[in-house]
Amino acid sequence: MKEYTLKHPIEIKNGEGQVLERIEKITLARLRGEHARKITADKPFPLMVQMIGCSANLPPSTMDKMDMDDIIGAAEVAGDFFTVPGFKAPST
Repeated sequence: MKEYTLKHPIEIKNGEGQVLERIEKITLARLRGEHARKITADKPFPLMVQMIGCSANLPPSTMDKMDMDDIIGAAEVAGDFFTVPGFKAPST
C-alpha cells in the first residue's frame, strides 16, 4: 500500500452544505480481480480514474470531486501497482 496526500482535499457535504468529512489523504492498494470486475471504462483517462477509485476504495461520487492534479499525482504514486495502456502522466 502507498499513501498519497491530496493537494486539494475533498470535502463531502450534506444537503445543507455542512462538511461531513474532509479527505486529505488516500491509501492506494494493489488491485485484485474483484476490482477488475468493477472497472468498465475503455478509454485511458477514465480507466485510470476508475482504477484509482478502486485502489483507494473511493466511490465514484468522491472521485468526481477529486482535482485533476490529485488524480495524476495518485496515478504517479500508484505506478508500481498498475499501468493504463495509452496513458502517460506528464513528467514533473
